[in-house]
Amino acid sequence: GGFNIGSYQNTPFNPEKIWSYEAGVKTDLLDRRLRLNLAAFYYDYTDLQVQDVEGNNTVVRNAATAVIQGLELETTALLGTAVQLDFAATYLDSEFRDSCLADPKHPLPQPQPGCTGPSQRNLDGLQLPRAPELKLSVGAQYTLDLPNAAQLTLRGDYSHQSRVFFSAFEVTELSQESYGWAKARLAYVAPGGRWQLAAYMDNITDEEVISNATYIADLVDSTITGNMAPPRTYGAQFNVQF
Repeated sequence: GGFNIGSYQNTPFNPEKIWSYEAGVKTDLLDRRLRLNLAAFYYDYTDLQVQDVEGNNTVVRNAATAVIQGLELETTALLGTAVQLDFAATYLDSEFRDSCLADPKHPLPQPQPGCTGPSQRNLDGLQLPRAPELKLSVGAQYTLDLPNAAQLTLRGDYSHQSRVFFSAFEVTELSQESYGWAKARLAYVAPGGRWQLAAYMDNITDEEVISNATYIADLVDSTITGNMAPPRTYGAQFNVQF
């Protein structure tokens, strides 16, 4: 917890607390050619801290409780000596519980059922900010041994993420819809690994992705500001070990 210095908010916000439970297994199978990791988890939050813009200030408030439960899977497979395949998946079921907060930018004429404060919204069942329900990633890597003992490695990766909200109130304009992200890399590794030359491309399909969004103060009519993920990016790298 603490005080929101620099804001007109003159009341402190409480510390958030969490009970975290996790169980899983990490395995290396088939003579260590298949790695399989699986985890299940349950997070129970109390007084989860929520940030909003109110008037011309940023305020930090506490929701009552929130719960995140989910599964994580990671696997890597080696096919022969040249090919490596990777796969990862995360499923999140996140929601507020017993939580009421007033939306500073969309006030209600009266509190919703279950709430008592002025113009408060009932957040029960709403998805937590920055907690996408599903994330998937796949990757493939091919390594070619050259006659001079050097190596040539080609790698490609693709990931997918479902919609993510940046507001506790599930405001659509403060969210990023589901998207895919692809990248690739080609590297030449000199004999003995002394130096390496690589070419890469990130965000191959040039997706327009919002990584964060919030309302600006009322002085500029509550427009939205935020950050964009980098556009299509490509370049070269040279590494040397001394």
